[in-house]
Amino acid sequence: MSMPIGKTSIAPIIMVIMLSIGLLNHVIIMPLLLGAAGRDAWLSILLCSALLPLWLLIVHRVVQAVRQQPMLAWIESVSGKASRMTVAFIFGVLLVMDIVITSTDTLTWATTTYLPKTPMVVTTSVFLILCGFAAYVGFRTIAIVSGILLPFVVLLGFFVAGANTGRKNYNELFPILEHGWSPVLRGMLIVGGGFAELILFILLQQYANSPFKRKQVLLTGVIISVLCMGRRSRRLPNSVRRRPVSNGTRPFLNGVSYRSANISSISIFLRSTNG
Repeated sequence: MSMPIGKTSIAPIIMVIMLSIGLLNHVIIMPLLLGAAGRDAWLSILLCSALLPLWLLIVHRVVQAVRQQPMLAWIESVSGKASRMTVAFIFGVLLVMDIVITSTDTLTWATTTYLPKTPMVVTTSVFLILCGFAAYVGFRTIAIVSGILLPFVVLLGFFVAGANTGRKNYNELFPILEHGWSPVLRGMLIVGGGFAELILFILLQQYANSPFKRKQVLLTGVIISVLCMGRRSRRLPNSVRRRPVSNGTRPFLNGVSYRSANISSISIFLRSTNG
């Protein structure tokens, strides 16, 4: 039996979610988290991760209740048109804010990192045209592209992380609670905001050709949590670390920043398009 028009399989949709939320938790919120929690940022992530399964179970329960209907249509059927309009307005505002923040941050990063001589208007125009075209061709195309690109993002991510292993100093994680629990709790609010975006399972389930299973939702949450824990640098992209990879005696690869830029660019493009 052929797949319904506009529907796609579960795996590409989960890849869209991982790329979008992974960018937020792995990159965008890090300066905010480190500013709020400082050295104890990893404790904020750890504690939020311990509570994450409860949120994921709630998300999955709602997914089961909606049964692959458009979320707004389901809300109208159970609560009326006024509730639908209210929720649509709230999500509309949040999505516009998300697009503006992600796009502004992206274009600023692109200009300062590897396109310093390119006029901002050119960078902005190209970026918006690409995002607009991707949105025009439909979500199924976005999901397929995500399925193709995610393996490369993962491989490049492992490459960058592994290449810089020798430069990491885990002693900087200690001492813990130097300033009490207040920084940790402030950091938890930021991390929790990132984890809240797993509500995408509810928003995107209408495009799936079968319901999301509980283990799929939980596993995605675990991966996002690991991504958040594994990232503690002060600036947005990995590419800001312009130091070449060293083989112990001398640099042998200066293209790490370029590969890192590719990782961030793919995720940023898909996140802005989804918005």
